[in-house]
Amino acid sequence: MLEVVPCNSEGKEYTENDDIYVENPDDLIGRNIFFVVKILSGRGLPNRYTDICCRFRLFLDTKDSQTILVPDGSNPKFNYTRKVSFTPATKEVVSYLHEGFFVIQVLGKQCPRKSAMLFARGKSTREMLKNDQHILVKTKSLLGGFNMNGRTIDPQRQSMVVELLLMKKHQTRLQQRVDAIKKLMERSLKLGRRTVPTFLLKEVFNAGNPQAVDKALAQLEGNN
Repeated sequence: MLEVVPCNSEGKEYTENDDIYVENPDDLIGRNIFFVVKILSGRGLPNRYTDICCRFRLFLDTKDSQTILVPDGSNPKFNYTRKVSFTPATKEVVSYLHEGFFVIQVLGKQCPRKSAMLFARGKSTREMLKNDQHILVKTKSLLGGFNMNGRTIDPQRQSMVVELLLMKKHQTRLQQRVDAIKKLMERSLKLGRRTVPTFLLKEVFNAGNPQAVDKALAQLEGNN
């Protein structure tokens, strides 16, 4: 199980209540970016491996980041966490985070079971592969969903849920901007202002919360 969660400089993870959403990734250029990479566990690995671990590299990494070695088990628990910082984020970093990817390798040492060695004695490689078709079928079935903590996880459904959450967040942000502009118009009419400075319109449009909107509108009254 893998998670990539944005956080602040101290590693505190952001939640839905934190208004840090940006509509355009380019808005992150020049800003400090922090997030946490979590590799919590693996699921459905063949039980013939030992010393299982995961490793990966992110943008500009010269060395691998690696989890602990788990002696054995088809569902290893790594509980690995790494905080990643880009201070500040360059155009190349933002492009990588927006369009790039990173690969997590799952490694282990193969330890043939004694029963398997006895079963394979006198058989060709083709015959042994034919007998291992059930493993391939099991691996393929994971793409259609798997059980975790008593729940059935469907990767495709999870992907759709994430897309819907992003769309909902985007819609909420657009509505906040419409409400802020409407509030600016109403305040301007109340003050008898026929024009509004461009910089003030920009501040209201980009305000991340109601407090920031009120702060920007206070400048309108000050310039009256």
